[in-house]
Order: sequence, then structure tokens, then C-alpha cells
Amino acid sequence: MIDNALGGTLSVGDLYRMEQETAPSALQTGQGNTATLTIEGDGGQLFLLQDNSAGGTLGNSAQLSAFGADSLGAVLQLGDGNDASLTVGGGATGLIVQNGSGNANSLTVGSGGSGEIVQNGNGNTFSTSVAANTAVTITQNGNNLSPVGVTGMQVFSTAPGTVSITQTGF
Repeated sequence: MIDNALGGTLSVGDLYRMEQETAPSALQTGQGNTATLTIEGDGGQLFLLQDNSAGGTLGNSAQLSAFGADSLGAVLQLGDGNDASLTVGGGATGLIVQNGSGNANSLTVGSGGSGEIVQNGNGNTFSTSVAANTAVTITQNGNNLSPVGVTGMQVFSTAPGTVSITQTGF
């Protein structure tokens, strides 16, 4: 998946399923970008690539929702303005990867689901909300990250689940 999101080494099991007649991904490369996508139904797949790594004009921005058991949702934003919002329903899996530039995202994971946020440098910040029996991993590698505290990093969980946060400054 785009060379493991340009060396940040992607994850959430590197998602993958795409058997439905070699299911094409939603793809936006370069410039202004913006997307609002929703998929419903068990086993659905929703992948979006927004690539301004070659230089952009503050593009990116994505709002994705994947509802239905065993659904997959992923947003890969490679460089430029960034900003991603991903909601996955119960039993679904979601991944947000932002490889450089403005960053900022929001991940909501339904009961029994799993999700991951990976931000590799620049503006960073994140928000996540998880329901019961979820597993969420957040990895931030460098630059502004999210300050810990009441006004900084916020993680909300309505019931038991696993939330793992790793921040590495550079």
C-alpha cells in the first residue's frame, strides 16, 4: 500500500482484502483534494489515497465512514494540508495514515472494531473516540505532535477497550 505509506510502515495488519473483481480504490492524486465517502453493508471496503507528496497547494481533507460488520476503511494522505475524519462501525476496521504536512484527524471506532492512526511528521494532532471492546493504536513520529493535557491530546472511551499511544519527537 503505496510502499507502506512511504516508509512510515502503514499497519492495522496492512488492511488488505480487495477480492471483489480487483476492487479499485478511490484515488485522488495531487492538488486541491477533498472527499466525503460512505460505505454500508457487511464486508464493505473503502480506501482513499490523497497524494500531494510531490508538492501541493494545501489540498487533502477527507471524511469517510465504513459501516457494517467486517468492513474496512482507510485514508492515506501523503503530504500537504491533510485533515482526515474516519468513522467505522461495530466490528469494522479503520486506518488513517498521514505522511507529512499539516495533519490533524479524527477516528471513531464502533463496538468490537479496531482502528489505527499513523502520523509521520509535521503539524500532527488527533482525536479518537472508541466504544466497548475496541482496539485503537495511535503512532506519531515527530514535529508538533499533540501536547498531553486537558486542551491537548484527548482520548474518549465509553467502555473497556485497548488504546495504545506512541509519540516519538524529532
